Amino acid sequence: MGIISTVLLFGLVKSLEAIHCDKIFNYHENYGYGFDITCEGLSNKNKEMLMDISVSNEIVLTINNSVLTEVAPNLFQNVSKIRFLIIKNSLFVFNPSEYIFANLLALEHLIIENTVFGGHNLYVLQDLSELKELRLVNTSLEIINNGTFRNLKKIETLTLTNNRFKNMLAIPFCELPALKYLHLDSNNIKQISGNFISCFRKEQTNLKLNGMRYTIQYENAHHKKSDSNLVHLNVSNNQIGFIDNFEWALNLRHIDLSNNRLVNTCLATV
Repeated sequence: MGIISTVLLFGLVKSLEAIHCDKIFNYHENYGYGFDITCEGLSNKNKEMLMDISVSNEIVLTINNSVLTEVAPNLFQNVSKIRFLIIKNSLFVFNPSEYIFANLLALEHLIIENTVFGGHNLYVLQDLSELKELRLVNTSLEIINNGTFRNLKKIETLTLTNNRFKNMLAIPFCELPALKYLHLDSNNIKQISGNFISCFRKEQTNLKLNGMRYTIQYENAHHKKSDSNLVHLNVSNNQIGFIDNFEWALNLRHIDLSNNRLVNTCLATV
C-alpha cells in the first residue's frame, strides 16, 4: 500500500511540474533586459496561470504542449508588451469573431509550430502591424486568402515550412513589400510560374462614347518586378519541375532548389 501511495504521489508531482508558467529574466539582443515567460500544459481550466501572471518588461512568451479551445484576447492581458509569441505542439482554437492578438501591438515575431492553425484563422494577423517575422511551420495550411497580409508591411521573414501548399500563387506575397527571406521548403509546390511576387486585382474604368456609358474591367499588378526585395528563397523538398521566368529574382542572393524534380528553366527574362 505504501509503495502504491508513493507511486501515485510521484505521478501527481510530475503532472504538476508539467503544468506551469515560469518567468526568467534575460538579456535580449535589440530589446535589452526583460522576461522570458514559458507556459506548459495550459488548458481551459488553468489558463488563469497566464492571464493573471504578474510581470513587467515582458519580451518573450512561449506556450507549449497546451490544449486551449476557448482562446480570447484576455489570455494575453498581462503580457501585452511581448515582442515574441511562440506557440508550439498545441491545440489553439478561438471563436471566429475574436481578434485574439488585438492587444499585442508591440509584437514583432509570431512563431506557430506543430499546431493546427487553419487558413480561415489568419484574419487575426491583421492587427499585427509591427510584425517583422511570421513563422507557420507544420500548421496544415493550403492557401492564404488575399488581404490576409494587407497590414503586415514590415514583415521581412516569412516561413511556411512543412505545409500543404501546391502553388505559390496561393499566397499573396505582394502584400508583403518588405519581404526578404522566404522559406517554403517541404511543401507540394510543382512549378514556379510567372512573377509570383506580383498580385493582380480587378479594376474598372468608366467610359462614355457616343452617348453610351461603358465599364471596362481589367487586372492591374500591385508590384512590378523591380519592387522585389527578396534576397533569400528556400523551396527545397518540393516537387518543382519547371521555372518559367526569374523576374522575381533580381535581388536574390541565395536560392535553395535541392530535392526537387527540376527539368527545365527559362532564363530569358533574368
